[in-house]
Amino acid sequence: MYSILPADFQTINQFNGSYRPPVVKYDNCQTFDFWVRQLYKRVASLLGFKTVDYWKGQRLNQLIYFLLRFGFLTISFLEKYQYFFQPATLGGRDFYYLPTYADINNPDYNARLKIGVDCELLMLTPDYMGIWDIIEYYAYKLALLDAGIDIAIINSKLAYMCYGKNKGAVLALQKMFDKINSGEPAVYWEKPLNVGAQNIEDVIGFIDRGNLKNNLITTELLQNRDTILNEFDREIGIPALPIEKKERLVTGETISVDANSNLALWKKTLDSSIEKIKVLYPSITLEFTPLYQIVDTVNPINGNERGGASDDYNTDRPQ
Repeated sequence: MYSILPADFQTINQFNGSYRPPVVKYDNCQTFDFWVRQLYKRVASLLGFKTVDYWKGQRLNQLIYFLLRFGFLTISFLEKYQYFFQPATLGGRDFYYLPTYADINNPDYNARLKIGVDCELLMLTPDYMGIWDIIEYYAYKLALLDAGIDIAIINSKLAYMCYGKNKGAVLALQKMFDKINSGEPAVYWEKPLNVGAQNIEDVIGFIDRGNLKNNLITTELLQNRDTILNEFDREIGIPALPIEKKERLVTGETISVDANSNLALWKKTLDSSIEKIKVLYPSITLEFTPLYQIVDTVNPINGNERGGASDDYNTDRPQ
């Protein structure tokens, strides 16, 4: 899509219908699905809306899913449904290559609505793309890392490997390990196991497992997983809190997100589209309330002054 400037909405719709991040297929696909779901919930926890009463609950959850999956929704009004939202296929093109209509294909309602007249768009991202590519990008890395963690845990349980010259020697070794595992501090045997042999290695022996400590990388892999999760948090706009700060965080203390985060872009896009929606539907109740306060940083190039949102938002960090 990005090689075509500007892209018409037929091209965008074809791209959205066929696009899927290149995920290498591996055996444990359920792990990838697990992380997609976990990261989706992590992002969804950032988004809050004040809406009309009959959108609350499961319908509001559906609105958030549609926004994250598709990047936009149509907002319209019918006597039967009152104010409603629906995913749609965009079409048409005005002077600025913006869509002019939205096709809604719902089993209970099919229509072509003119944007700005019959409906407006509630947009999360400015490129009509959603953020599922971000979720799958990090879910893939986390799934691969989980496979490594599983292997490391298995390898950390490598048992002693012993051999014996004959069946009697093997049985003697088994009996010795039984006594050790039962808790006896010392193990004694009736007679030398190397009777009749020139040296003990001819009868029994041990295979050196090497320095197992160098192979115990589970902790390092778990730290790598935390690193990827923290990178995902920074990508979407969850502030990374130092552990000592998190323990001393008091109720009501403001947690802010830098204005360069994705959450700041989503808020700017949503607020702008909500303004247009309220021009068409002045009585609708619709407001975006992010989990964290977004603070603008000083930019000497364009002269922006430091400021921030004044709303009192919830500061509970998603786990």
